[in-house]
Amino acid sequence: MQPLLPPQVEQVVVGQGAASDRVVVGDGATLSLILVGENDGFVGGCGCDQSPRGGLARVATLVDARRKAEPEVPALLLHAGNWLSVSGSMGKLDPRTIERNLAVHRALGELRFDALAATWRDLPGIPDGPHPGMVSATFRSPGLTVLRQKEIDAGGVPLVVTSVSREGPPWLLPEGTEPLEPLAALATVERRPEDLVVVFAYGLADRVEELAALPDVDLVVDTAEWTGFWEPRVVGNAVVVRTRAQALTADELRLWVDAGRITRLVDRVIPLDAALAEDRQVARHALD
Repeated sequence: MQPLLPPQVEQVVVGQGAASDRVVVGDGATLSLILVGENDGFVGGCGCDQSPRGGLARVATLVDARRKAEPEVPALLLHAGNWLSVSGSMGKLDPRTIERNLAVHRALGELRFDALAATWRDLPGIPDGPHPGMVSATFRSPGLTVLRQKEIDAGGVPLVVTSVSREGPPWLLPEGTEPLEPLAALATVERRPEDLVVVFAYGLADRVEELAALPDVDLVVDTAEWTGFWEPRVVGNAVVVRTRAQALTADELRLWVDAGRITRLVDRVIPLDAALAEDRQVARHALD
């Protein structure tokens, strides 16, 4: 048997323009994964009034443009985690934090993510309850309605999406939660040889290489409040990419898939700047 060739990877930083100008068509990609992460309790963007960036409302506009431009190519919307705020004191969230987190959950409901990685920051109980599609192999407890994995059919490509996270402060975890060590957590995830396995890893920068080297992992998304632009890299037969803090950009991963594995990946880094219109349905949930 011929040895598998490692995936080809590259990164493209997309320029400004309307949402329709920031998407590419006709490149032969099998599917797109649109990644955002680390809103940290904010629906809207950050930055000064003259240069606002980020925000879930701009993500919605981008996703709509992507799907309209090439409806025959599946485009999945995935969240890398850390969407809530954990600001508080004496083992309790601040009232303003709870208010912000409720707003984020409402905005997430408008966007209808295909899967959301649940980190230790995203588990505090709030009246709305958890958003459907939350995945975590790390955190399990009787009252925690979080999936171990999400199975998605992306135009005939079977995906398994899961996440692992460092533990975080015990007071933020639901009662009875017993976090699993990352490798032990991934051992509980069910997958078949033909599945494309996507693993979100939060706060585990020192374990990412180890996770990516597992024989049945195809893509690892490394999230840990990174800043700047990080090139995708290949570890074994898997690809590792990083998201950026405060959701200032979205990453559209264009994937070429053959026989259940990634043969090529282009990381299109798309700025979520003021030139990108905000979706009104999502923007109405922003508190300030």
